Amino acid sequence: MQNQLNKQFIAALTGNQRRLFAFIFSLVPDPVEAEEILQQTNLKIWERADQYDLSREFMPWASQIAYYEILYHQRHTRRAGSPFDAKLIEQLAGEAAAPMQSDEARLQALEHCIRGLPPNHRQLIEQRYGGNLSVKQLAQQRGATPGGLSQLLFRIRAALLTCIQRRLTAEADV
Repeated sequence: MQNQLNKQFIAALTGNQRRLFAFIFSLVPDPVEAEEILQQTNLKIWERADQYDLSREFMPWASQIAYYEILYHQRHTRRAGSPFDAKLIEQLAGEAAAPMQSDEARLQALEHCIRGLPPNHRQLIEQRYGGNLSVKQLAQQRGATPGGLSQLLFRIRAALLTCIQRRLTAEADV
């Protein structure tokens, strides 16, 4: 079991390197410094791997570690004329993290909305997008035409979009 957890963690870490670098680079204007901070962040993330909850989104957790690495870097390599101070970095980090939190909220809304689909629609969505089956393959399995199945998938996606928008709007109003 531990081996599987390590594989999931490594996949999350390696799969988010570009996003993590983009987050750091949005707060540190020098690409060389941003790369150094990314490497230090990766070390810290690896050291804290046992603290990561695989059921949670990786980027908010990792970006918090990166944020503290940026602050550490700024304090210990304070250069004359450094354009960012700690308060500005904190403000910018909050703004950079907002889309990640928004992504997590959308993902949670999607999961909720998929659970609310009729079982045959949920199965179709899982087969098409989770199983990576083509429309043609699914149509053959179900004895349907590819065009008809495409229309059904379009309607299901539209229903999911409406559900997600309603759910996010309701959460924003709370």
